[in-house]
Amino acid sequence: MYMSYLKNIYKIKNDRKLMLTILTVLLILISSAQLTICLTNKVNKSKNINSLLYETQNINSSLIDIKNNLCQNSEPKVLNNSEPYPLTKQQRDYIEQITMGEMGGESFIGQMAVAQCILDMSRYKNIDPIEAIKISGYCKPKKDVTEKVKCAVSEVFDKGKRVTYSRLLYFYAPHIVDSRWHETQKYITTIDGVRFFDGWDK
Repeated sequence: MYMSYLKNIYKIKNDRKLMLTILTVLLILISSAQLTICLTNKVNKSKNINSLLYETQNINSSLIDIKNNLCQNSEPKVLNNSEPYPLTKQQRDYIEQITMGEMGGESFIGQMAVAQCILDMSRYKNIDPIEAIKISGYCKPKKDVTEKVKCAVSEVFDKGKRVTYSRLLYFYAPHIVDSRWHETQKYITTIDGVRFFDGWDK
């Protein structure tokens, strides 16, 4: 049996075609194994990349949530920090109509901010609120005043509430008009896309 085995080996060694066939098969098997390993590594890397991308998306979502929460928490609050200012019917009607014209379609806080601007300018200049409106260049009064605007004016003038501890004297809407002059003043806050300012003097 051993001699038969040696003869078979001898035949293989002397048969070049058979040797080439065997070598070719071996090379194919080795290449296939290498290819399988390579593909496996790529799949694993792909899984790792997909996992990394997923984690990155989660982090970005978390950062967006944190940013939104910070923005919400930084919005102006209603503050109790001012003495009430008694209004006549004429003054109240006019202030409400001006506030309606300026911020009638915006938030309650934005409407209060306009009313605060009127009050702060009136006290700063020591003049009547109607006069403060006239010297500040407000828009034309709008007569169809909503209950929300009436309430906003009441909160500021009747209850002494404010949207910021800082004084508000000026404001403008950048999406409507470009005002370099306003930007030279002391910036305080932005509400509903409208930028509010104080003057630099006390």
